[in-house]
Amino acid sequence: MAARSWSIRRPGPVARLSFGLVALIVSLVMALDLFFGLVPTRLESQRAVRSALAGALGVQAATLLEQGDRAAVESAFAKMLDRSRDVASLALRRDDGQVAVQTPKHAALWEAPPDGKSTNNHVRVPLLADGQPWGDLEISFVRLDSDWITNWWREPLFMLVLLLGTIGVMLVFLYIRRALEFLDPAAAVPEHVRQAFDTFVDAVVIVDAKGRLVLANEAFRRLTPELADHLYGKPLDAVHWLTPATNGQPSWIVAMMTGRPVSGLALNVPGSEGSHRRALLSCSPINNHSGATRGCLITLHDVTELQHANEQLHEALLALEASRAEIEEKNAELEELATRDGLTGCLNRRAFVEQATQMLQQARDEGRALACVMIDIDHFKSINDRFGHSFGDRVIRSVANTLMRNLRGDELLGRYGGEEFCIVIPDIDGRQARVIAERLRHALEVNVGPGLRTTEPVAVTVSIGVAGLISETRQLDSLIDSADAALYESKRNGRNRVTLAAANIGAARAAPMQA
Repeated sequence: MAARSWSIRRPGPVARLSFGLVALIVSLVMALDLFFGLVPTRLESQRAVRSALAGALGVQAATLLEQGDRAAVESAFAKMLDRSRDVASLALRRDDGQVAVQTPKHAALWEAPPDGKSTNNHVRVPLLADGQPWGDLEISFVRLDSDWITNWWREPLFMLVLLLGTIGVMLVFLYIRRALEFLDPAAAVPEHVRQAFDTFVDAVVIVDAKGRLVLANEAFRRLTPELADHLYGKPLDAVHWLTPATNGQPSWIVAMMTGRPVSGLALNVPGSEGSHRRALLSCSPINNHSGATRGCLITLHDVTELQHANEQLHEALLALEASRAEIEEKNAELEELATRDGLTGCLNRRAFVEQATQMLQQARDEGRALACVMIDIDHFKSINDRFGHSFGDRVIRSVANTLMRNLRGDELLGRYGGEEFCIVIPDIDGRQARVIAERLRHALEVNVGPGLRTTEPVAVTVSIGVAGLISETRQLDSLIDSADAALYESKRNGRNRVTLAAANIGAARAAPMQA
């Protein structure tokens, strides 16, 4: 069987305040009684009663003695014992010590005080007869301390405390509850001020220096249906979703402690059917004329629609970015198609001329060297006639791939014609370019033919012309024409060779003379 969990409901503020006030009053009464004896004890009360009773008995006994009626005295003593449970025995003793009249057991119960004075339990009342001392009336009472332990609840102070603790709590409770109704913090706010607050779209709350709610507009009350019946005077941190911690404390407490506003704290406001709305919490301390903090103004700005719009905008921007990336990719593809040769992947003639022209202009402006290499496949027409145009395309692609593998990143390669390629190399002169061209020629001779993998061996060679930038060269066409002329010189001299342009040879020979 599952254990039943018991929970004790905590008393409300009014009940706790009532108990506290009554406890304070009771403590004050007990303290005053301790120092000033305001409330007589049961012992003191009984002493007073016994003193009065002894006096009355003494007067009655003196009267009967003057009449000389002993039987009347004995009858009066007997009646007194029957009527009073507090009187244990009675006796009349003459001045000579002889007992004139006594009740049964008096001799056993009476204890003569050692100093002759009366005590709490044994009282002596002097008697006169004919104006002369006659003797004493001896009264033995029931011992006062004999039943104190069992009758402590009959003490007057206890009865007073019990009375204050029962009736006082009820009266104070009713009074405080009625007083709090008149001291409702909402009543201290003018009606037109509350109406003005209710017109605000944002939720607005005012708390006191202890963080207890003093004023809330209609927008906030709609957000907190759990506080609709008892809204005012509640600690605002009772609204669990309203307490984003700042250094471990609610934001409005931090604002009041530091004296600085706290703003821009994002909150999830619970809505209907598990939905949430987004809001921004701001807290501004309220100070009096002397600068002391009296409370805090709290606002909740609903940014749900703004957040939704921002999310839609973000999604639109992401879609736009994706579209832009796609457009850039398409543009790159278009640029590739527009600038690249479809068969070889090299720059086509138009793109090559544009970029080579820029390189030439930069070299001339900066006084740097530049070289142009023209390459043409030897006997290409016979290869087409012998193996077909498809095989010829394979030869062209193989030549282009071999050239690209053997060039640096800053060297420009383009397909200039059908089987003709052009290379522009920066920062080298014609003689240095000739060395590079010879390396390229050898690589083509060694790799292209064997790499085609045909049943019949095919030898593929190239003729190359090299021209370097000289002072007379102004345009790219001039440089290319010089390299092209050297290319045809290679063809006339038997092909499969590299020829340096004559202008570069002459410039190289003239260089020592100029030096």
